[in-house]
Amino acid sequence: MSILKHLLKLLPASIALFLILIAFTEFSNIKYFLDIPSALISIFIPILLLFPNYCIGEILYNHRVALTSEESEKKEMEIAAIMFKSLESNFIIVGGSGFVIGIVQVLANLSEPALIGKSLAVAILTFFYGILLKLFYAHPLRVKIERKLADRKSSNQ
Repeated sequence: MSILKHLLKLLPASIALFLILIAFTEFSNIKYFLDIPSALISIFIPILLLFPNYCIGEILYNHRVALTSEESEKKEMEIAAIMFKSLESNFIIVGGSGFVIGIVQVLANLSEPALIGKSLAVAILTFFYGILLKLFYAHPLRVKIERKLADRKSSNQ
């Protein structure tokens, strides 16, 4: 596949990410959207939730299946697609859980208005990060694997 085709495939996601960044910088200060605890929760907990079903080697191999053009066995590709579907769900579930935890912190701190903003930021940003990770990380990799499977199926017919 030519480089131009690869770049055209990245264009919609790149435009969406660019528009999100413009919204961050145009309408507010970008530092308001950066929260290390929320990011750590949103990134690492969903990945850790994969460990009951996948070892670290399998997780890394499934990324290689998604990101490289080398041929993989059909079964390996199906397993990788299932893993990324699980990861998509994990990102949303953990984001939603972080939202609930943040709202509980808000309610617990109603008597201290200075702490409400930080708690609300954790609530909203954890959910926001979960959505972004699903949309721009796990979902595209799963779709890429599923397309490889579909291409293989159509070429075998």
